[in-house]
Amino acid sequence: MMIRSLTVLVIPALTVSALIASPTVDVTTAEAARVRTHLATVEAELRSKDVSALTSAQRQARLRNLDVLHEYRVHGVFPVNTDFPGRRVPYFIDRFGTRCAMAYLIEQSGRRGADFVTRIATLQNNAYVRDLKDDPALGAWLRDNGLTAAEAARIQPSYGSPYADFEGRWEGKATFGPKDSVLRYALTTTDSVEAWTITFADRRPIPLRMVTFGGDSLVAEAGPLAGMTMFRTTLHYGGNVLTGTIEARYASGAVVRGRTEAVLECPGPATPENVVAFVRRANLPKVRCIAATGTILDGQAAVFRVNYRHRNNWFGGGFRTVLRWGGRVGWIVDNETAGDSAPPAFRARPSDTVLVSPAFLKEMSTLRLRFQWARTLLQNPGVPRFVPVGLIAALKDSLDEGLAALLVSAPSVTRDPELLAALAHLPVRRDSSFRRDDGGMVYMATMTGYASARDMADFLLWRQSLTLIADPRTPHEVLLTSATWSDRHLFSCGPYPSPHDVHEALRARAMRENDSAILAALARVPSLCK
Repeated sequence: MMIRSLTVLVIPALTVSALIASPTVDVTTAEAARVRTHLATVEAELRSKDVSALTSAQRQARLRNLDVLHEYRVHGVFPVNTDFPGRRVPYFIDRFGTRCAMAYLIEQSGRRGADFVTRIATLQNNAYVRDLKDDPALGAWLRDNGLTAAEAARIQPSYGSPYADFEGRWEGKATFGPKDSVLRYALTTTDSVEAWTITFADRRPIPLRMVTFGGDSLVAEAGPLAGMTMFRTTLHYGGNVLTGTIEARYASGAVVRGRTEAVLECPGPATPENVVAFVRRANLPKVRCIAATGTILDGQAAVFRVNYRHRNNWFGGGFRTVLRWGGRVGWIVDNETAGDSAPPAFRARPSDTVLVSPAFLKEMSTLRLRFQWARTLLQNPGVPRFVPVGLIAALKDSLDEGLAALLVSAPSVTRDPELLAALAHLPVRRDSSFRRDDGGMVYMATMTGYASARDMADFLLWRQSLTLIADPRTPHEVLLTSATWSDRHLFSCGPYPSPHDVHEALRARAMRENDSAILAALARVPSLCK
């Protein structure tokens, strides 16, 4: 019944001249181009990194390896997947003896490297480099050659499903004939081609099988069906739209061809126009969906997730997060947007105090966006002061080392002695000491929780302490923070300037102003530090 109705709909187009035949998709060529593009991008990234912290030997080895990587890319012979049809799987060495980029680099370094490559190819030939980061031999090789485990993993191309871009439900139409007869359908796809189906109006789903795939294009077909020997479609991925051709062949020898277009069905309600316009201006490659992921303060603000094709990662999706609040739209900065030269991130205005209120930050925490939200606001050079004040206050509701580290490195905080003083008083377990069995003393400085952020704030404040003490406008709390250094650091007297100079300057000012709190703090300073 289903096929008979489909045949009736298609037959009127038999008198139409055939459209241009579908292009052939070369899988091997497309995959080689993907790997070559990836390696070129990674090589450029690694050559541009600051390696001043490496030893001379490590820098030379790193440069030599990047030259070898360049030769490998230009040669253009990469492993071929012969064991996992329809999947993208890494190989250390394929069955033809071709090495992957990392295997080639390691093997070219000498006998020990060649032995390591042989061992991995024998025991873990399809492993991702990131899964080998704890291997002692790999760790030693990376150290000697001036590379990190993250960089080694970056060299390896991504091997996600090649069909992940096409995953979803697509509402489509096929157009036939001079009168543009339209046949509507739904295409349902997953990252496994075995479950792809096409469903025409009021009919049961028809399973599709993959014919070939490469780059952004694929060819799928169904049949034989009743009265039809073959039904075939060629689709080209374009983000939230698939375009291509559709073809039906009949036992009589007749062939009908048409055009097809399908739009991805995204979850949730329709996206507001100003969000759509904002994303469009960003010119992201092949945007798939803009979907609402959460509302804040009873709908006053809304968060949207933008899925798109990552420029440097074929068959790898990227995503960015957008906030819409008060009629304004902006990115919530993450690792993607942080790399942009001038990302249009959301910026707080002086009247936007609610953006760092406990209620707002709590809902951001629920969406797992609190750190990204803080990073977004603090990157603005003109950030209103209430922003760091509110974020410092938020450190007291839970242990958030990442947020504390972000704050103590933000220019809006490092330039503000009062904010540094607030961070210097973050709760940290006290330093301690104990006596060993042989009578010696062991001193232990706490470096967990907020200790690192607190110590950095203390250090930054101490470095400018003499200037602050001399300034009559410096708040009492800032001066008291410098005076109580020894209360927080039992085994350290303070960096430059000398503790003696700082204490004498503090004592002189406290005596002039009859400041008993600072004088009492100075009285507790160990004699070693006076």
